[in-house]
Amino acid sequence: MTLLIHSMRASGELGPVLRIAATQARSELQLRKRRRQQMLTYLVVIYISFLVFLVIIVAVQEVLVPALPSDVPTPVGSANRLGVGVDQFARFGRVDKAAYTLVFFHTALIQAVLTGFIGGQLGEGTLKDGAKHAAVLLGVAYVAFLLLSSPVASLTVADQPVDGGELTVESASLSDGGFVVVHESDTEGPVVGTSGYLQAGTHRDLRISLDGSVNTGTPLVLVVHQDTNGNQALDYDFEGAGGPDQPYAATGNAEFVTVELTVE
Repeated sequence: MTLLIHSMRASGELGPVLRIAATQARSELQLRKRRRQQMLTYLVVIYISFLVFLVIIVAVQEVLVPALPSDVPTPVGSANRLGVGVDQFARFGRVDKAAYTLVFFHTALIQAVLTGFIGGQLGEGTLKDGAKHAAVLLGVAYVAFLLLSSPVASLTVADQPVDGGELTVESASLSDGGFVVVHESDTEGPVVGTSGYLQAGTHRDLRISLDGSVNTGTPLVLVVHQDTNGNQALDYDFEGAGGPDQPYAATGNAEFVTVELTVE
């Protein structure tokens, strides 16, 4: 505006000055429009990259992590033909599946926030505008995990777990909380022990009291149940009617997440 006033005072002609001003304004609008279009391309790329990241995270969580075994047989003795200690093999059977789910969820949320602020800085030029994109991506990540994530659980039982009428579970990992139920013989056998309510997460050295009828040589099967209705009580009829607190589903040949052992 100041340049326009000075030009009018210098030339005294309004027409050429207005044409120059209009040309300049038109050029600025075209530059802004071109820049907005270019930045929109970058913004679309950022959104697509985040969606690809989210798909990979969900795929790993839903396919790879549940497929990891809950127990891995190890070679007898301190080493095998390759000279590798048996503890190296046992680690594959001690994967904390619920912890992986939590880590993936938090990673997706952090990625959503950072991606949103970067997208706002590139697209609109300010971090304030990035908060809008961060909120959108946070919502997408949360809904994706809410709708696509399946509950996972895993158990690790130490050697000689039964002592003094109590069964010790070295590690119980549950993504949604629940209970560990001990059956005699198989999953359809009588219940000889039940843990208290377990919060979502990993529980170490969990002790479960067993019925007095459990003798040496008795086969036991541990089954992990969900707390589906959220009342922190095991609502399941083991006589056949079932109930809302169904066992955690497993992948592969097994129907449920279970661990088998024999009382020694």
